Amino acid sequence: MVGVIPDPIRFLQNASRGWLLSPDLTILLRVSPELGMERIKDRPTKIRFEDLALLRRVAANYDRLARSRRFAVLDGARSADVVSDDAISAIEKRLGRGRT
Repeated sequence: MVGVIPDPIRFLQNASRGWLLSPDLTILLRVSPELGMERIKDRPTKIRFEDLALLRRVAANYDRLARSRRFAVLDGARSADVVSDDAISAIEKRLGRGRT
């Protein structure tokens, strides 16, 4: 297929190396592609990236990236309040302090 990069993660990592600072923490809100599609089902129009097969490939790439120590992976299927509490906890843990 024309225009498809065999290893997009490595390509982007190599392209940004040397001029991009790596974050201390990256929070990944994991949502299954199926749930993502369910959440946008009522949109009148979808962009070309809102395709279940593509979202599955993207999710797999994010899972691969999330193996890095810098990632905190949170369950994005839960309520916004729970997810935000978990994100704050992950940040505080990375900073070396617990919630007060």
